[in-house]
Amino acid sequence: MAPFSKPETVLKQAESLISVGQTHAALQSLSEMFSSKRFRSTPVTSLEPILIRFMELCVELRKGRTAKEGLMQFKNLAQNTNVGSIEVVVEKFIEMAEGKVREGKEKVVAAAAAAMEDVDDLEAPSTPESILLSSVSVSTSSTGSDRTSRALITPSLKFLWESYRTSLETLKNNSRLEMIYQSVAQKAFTFCLVNGRKTEFRRLCETLRVHLANVGKYYAQNSMKGEREQGGHHQINLGDPETLQRHLDTRFAQLNVSVELELWQEAFRSIEDIHNLLTMASSMPSTATTATTTAPTTTTTTTSSSSTLTIKSTMMANYYEKLSQVFLMSGNALYHAAAWAKYYDLVTYAGANASAVENREVLAGKVIVSALAVPVGKTTTTGGGGVHSRLSALLNLPSPAANAHAHSHSTTTTTTTTSTNAVPPPTRSDLLSSALERDVLRLAPETVKKLYEALQVDFDPLELCVRVGPLLRELELGKEGEGEKPSPYAPYLPLLHQSLLSRLLTHLSEVYSSIKIDFLLDLVAPLTSSSTLFTPASIESYIMACARKGDVDLRIDHAERGIVFVDEPFSFSSSSSSSTSSTSTSTSSSSGTGVEEGYRPVQASATDLVRTRLSKVAECLEGALGVLEGKVSDSVGDGEEVSPQSQIQTLLASLPAYRKKLLLHQSITARRRQLQQELNARAQAQSLTMQAEAMRRAKEQARLLSLVEAREREAARRKAELEQIRRTEAEKYAKGLLEGGMSTLLKGMGKEGREAVEKLTSTTDPLDTSSIIKMQVLALEKDKSLRTSRLKTISKRGIKERERLGRMRGDWEDRKSTLLKRKGEEFALRREKAQKKIESEKAKRLAEYISKQNELARLARIEAEESARVERERLAQEELERRRRRRRRRREMKGERRERGRGRRIFNNPG
Repeated sequence: MAPFSKPETVLKQAESLISVGQTHAALQSLSEMFSSKRFRSTPVTSLEPILIRFMELCVELRKGRTAKEGLMQFKNLAQNTNVGSIEVVVEKFIEMAEGKVREGKEKVVAAAAAAMEDVDDLEAPSTPESILLSSVSVSTSSTGSDRTSRALITPSLKFLWESYRTSLETLKNNSRLEMIYQSVAQKAFTFCLVNGRKTEFRRLCETLRVHLANVGKYYAQNSMKGEREQGGHHQINLGDPETLQRHLDTRFAQLNVSVELELWQEAFRSIEDIHNLLTMASSMPSTATTATTTAPTTTTTTTSSSSTLTIKSTMMANYYEKLSQVFLMSGNALYHAAAWAKYYDLVTYAGANASAVENREVLAGKVIVSALAVPVGKTTTTGGGGVHSRLSALLNLPSPAANAHAHSHSTTTTTTTTSTNAVPPPTRSDLLSSALERDVLRLAPETVKKLYEALQVDFDPLELCVRVGPLLRELELGKEGEGEKPSPYAPYLPLLHQSLLSRLLTHLSEVYSSIKIDFLLDLVAPLTSSSTLFTPASIESYIMACARKGDVDLRIDHAERGIVFVDEPFSFSSSSSSSTSSTSTSTSSSSGTGVEEGYRPVQASATDLVRTRLSKVAECLEGALGVLEGKVSDSVGDGEEVSPQSQIQTLLASLPAYRKKLLLHQSITARRRQLQQELNARAQAQSLTMQAEAMRRAKEQARLLSLVEAREREAARRKAELEQIRRTEAEKYAKGLLEGGMSTLLKGMGKEGREAVEKLTSTTDPLDTSSIIKMQVLALEKDKSLRTSRLKTISKRGIKERERLGRMRGDWEDRKSTLLKRKGEEFALRREKAQKKIESEKAKRLAEYISKQNELARLARIEAEESARVERERLAQEELERRRRRRRRRREMKGERRERGRGRRIFNNPG
């Protein structure tokens, strides 16, 4: 190991090496200084410029691991004496890494500008090189820019990300370095957001989560050993309000960035981190006094068992706003509505600034719409209790809304952080009733009010979708004049459709025992739009999901294509035993249904009637006895006493009259009901007739109007066609004239002809057929006169030519006779030669034919002789074969005779 030198000497040596281009050697010399034993005894003020120069070299050479080792050594040395030096070095380190990224981006821009300047001719054809590059990639220019970015920016981005990680690992879990730690974390969040680094953001969140977990673990270990924050143990205490506030600020920044990057899982984990942070802080002792606020903004003071924390209402409003976005993206309408209600309370009552976000009317409308979007009948207590308690804990963070009504004039409110395990989950009815109590519906838009009345107040299942459809479309499109700005209620439309369908099924189950699927499709037809389409498959899937959850007790009859609402009075007790069995629509908790709490059906189901009939009969009998006893006591004098037997006899005596009175009342009631039904049927039939007549008249008027419009369109079309045909014929006529040489004739007519040619060749001026015909007539007359003059000239020339030929006739006759005589002699000579040649050829052909016939005769004789020889040989062979067979037969006969003779001898002489 080299001997230790003074820091100034080491720095000068490094500068001299850098001046001669030995950058790696300079970095090595500075690294050796950190590994020396005397390094710990060197003053921090002397080491700070050396470490800054060391970091510059590491950034220039992209030596991340070396920078981490040097930074850790310097932190171990300076954390007890001079924390400011560590902050300066870390900030300089990150600033230089960010500067390298900026330089890389500037180089990319300069390279792109230089590439554009290198193009000499923008209209030049493609070169073979550019064609090959375009076949490899989608775009040559984009490929070049991507390559330049990878070469110049990506290495700098990687090193900057490594520098953030190095700084966080160096500064973690140290109370004296807590501020710079949180600052570096904020810068890392900004880096991920600006450059769109989602993977790095997830890793960063996980790193911060591990660091926070280590805080609690190390604190627990030190507490068990009885140690305190002294003597070099700079343990972070989350019970300190300032420390907890910094951690909360970092987690809120993490939450905002995760929402901006649309990393919803990380956003939910960030929300859990905030909750866990407050829970962890409540279990740690406080080392600071109660924090007070002097800012003009409204704040919330959260008091745990031993610490007091001041949280701004705007920060809590941001928390609940992001929490509502996460629940909305996950499709959890119930907890989204609860979170949005919390956000509305903070914005409205706690004094948080809502002018920069949305106006009060939109906020109130979203509170009502989010609560209405919760599906009807979806219970919060059946199954998944751990999940509900976990989500409820996230909803019940310290909020200033609890005391907002009682302390509306105060600037701060105080709530106590308690355990959230016992907090019941929210329900749809609780959310709506809470909104009504706070007068939110009055502040909501008129469309939202109508939607609330249609879904919650009125009972009209047949007209429900007809009333709600236009309201949903109005919510989807938003107010007029907003331009392309999306409607704030658009994200709730899918949830509203599900809630509306569940409400419709609940209402139909109270009116009908069974319906057709086509009938249900007709009911939901007004809800069909560009973004929503109800199909039989989707409706059946949703209905079965409702049945599995226990919202409606029904079954689907696929044979009849119908839905049967099951109302079995004596099977209600089994519906609560399994989460997969269908349940009734009763509001009683004993029936095991999952219908929304607080919902009151129009008429009781058979299950309710069976369950409550006996008790109601008992109540009626008790009331009747009370009434009858009162009548009997009235009929008897005040001083007389009546025995029970006489009371019973009196009641029995009055029973037939009372029965007749009841029968008369029943008959009158039945008659009135029948008359009312007939009147209703007549009114309905008359209304239907009037509607049909109005529709018929409207259709007839529309048909007549369409016929008139069709006739007008047909007349206009025919007129346009005639005009087009006329123009086309004129153009064809003009074109034929020009192609036929008419332009030459017209040009020869002087100025008028040239103007006519220009008019014919013009593409802008309309052509007139009459003018074209006049031009043609003039041109033809001119042409006729020219032809007449030419014919006269030609006839004069022909007469002169005939006279000249007449003088040459004698010479022509002499020449003709001489040529004929010469040709005759030549023909006779050629004929004689040809005749001789023909005779010689005939003789030659005859000799060849005779020789060929002789040859054929000779070949025939040879063939006949050969066939005769073959026949003789065949006959001789056959004769030889016959002789052999005769000899063989004679030998066989002789052998048989010898055998017979031997047998006779043996028979005659057996001895």
